[in-house]
Amino acid sequence: MVRPLPNPAGVQTSPEYRTWFIAVVWPVERPRRNTLLSVLEGWAQADADNGVGTDEEIVLAPRTGDETPRFL
Repeated sequence: MVRPLPNPAGVQTSPEYRTWFIAVVWPVERPRRNTLLSVLEGWAQADADNGVGTDEEIVLAPRTGDETPRFL
């Protein structure tokens, strides 16, 4: 049986780890994520970047004919 993942809000990390992750891992993972999203035909990333890149949430919405993402 597969166990559910822990709630990310309850996971505590040190400020040093968070700083390292954002500086080292995030720049590598972000392009990979964008590439994956670009190949998801019929779906678009909607309002997912807060400009800072630290509290980002991925939101997928089906594309419509006018190319405006619509939330489910």
